[in-house]
Amino acid sequence: MNLSKIMWLPIIIVLSCGFLTGKEAGLDLWTLEDKAEDAEMEIPEREILLVERRFNRAWGYQDCGYFIDTQGCVYSFDFSSSPICVLEDGRTATFQERLQEIMRTTEEEPVFDEEFVRQISLLGANLSAEDEFAEKHARCDYGQDTLYFYRAETQELLKCKSIGDIDYTPKNPSAAKIAELLEDYINNLRRQPPELE
Repeated sequence: MNLSKIMWLPIIIVLSCGFLTGKEAGLDLWTLEDKAEDAEMEIPEREILLVERRFNRAWGYQDCGYFIDTQGCVYSFDFSSSPICVLEDGRTATFQERLQEIMRTTEEEPVFDEEFVRQISLLGANLSAEDEFAEKHARCDYGQDTLYFYRAETQELLKCKSIGDIDYTPKNPSAAKIAELLEDYINNLRRQPPELE
């Protein structure tokens, strides 16, 4: 496993800044998994799974981050210098379409394993665009670092957590658990000895 793919990920900073953990949210992972496993779930062969997006307009324009696909591969993006992308048919590409284009044109090796993808997919099935968040004004001119689950069927980005000028702490325990699992996985990768070339 190539740890250099992980070392730059900003999610560690994002998730360590006062987010609610699964335990603090009263989350019982086993109960959530039992409920989720009752439903049949097909994980897309290759689709966006999670997106970590840094967005700021306070000091210039910043729109960058990374995303993970359903094969466990990690891709980076930086749209800071090109906020608008016009497609061949004249349409302006959506954020999701731009990420999908990166995924189509970039070869990456898996970093996250199948079990991680399965757990995130099961928990993501419990998220909704109507999910509520506790909001707290925390900073000025910081922008936002937001973690999203991507629902392929509807092409929705569903917010899991966000810190920045306003901290958004999820009330949905599945959203909190997604962020917790991601943080734990990355921390475990960072503890592994580097591979020898």
